[in-house]
Amino acid sequence: MVFPELRMDFIYNVSGRVLLLPIEGYGNGTIAISKVRTHYNYHWDLIKKKDGKEYFEIKKAKLTMEEIDKTYIQLENLFNGNKLLGDNMNHFLNENSKELVKDLSPSIADALGEYIRQVLNNIYSLVPKENVFIYDKV
Repeated sequence: MVFPELRMDFIYNVSGRVLLLPIEGYGNGTIAISKVRTHYNYHWDLIKKKDGKEYFEIKKAKLTMEEIDKTYIQLENLFNGNKLLGDNMNHFLNENSKELVKDLSPSIADALGEYIRQVLNNIYSLVPKENVFIYDKV
């Protein structure tokens, strides 16, 4: 799957180091990643319902992020609202976003993969197996 842009808005709470620099703060955050190419692999079971038809149910899924173009990171209220330190840290985060995304991408991929699994299971619970993949007989 290819996503033109993935955008995550969240509330963060951080105290530690990022690429050897100290970072601390609590507040709203945004990560926007453009041109994300992913691979999504899943395993399913067939569930027979009361209507006598079989339905897919995804049991296990794994999403990996294969390729990323650009990343934008914005964390508000860093260093207890110190604008100078916060602006400089956000600039630093964006300048080094490729390295950060390497560290964050497994967690982002897990969350996105779980979201996709839930959406697909919602669809699959309504559409019988025979109507999910329709093949013309030639």
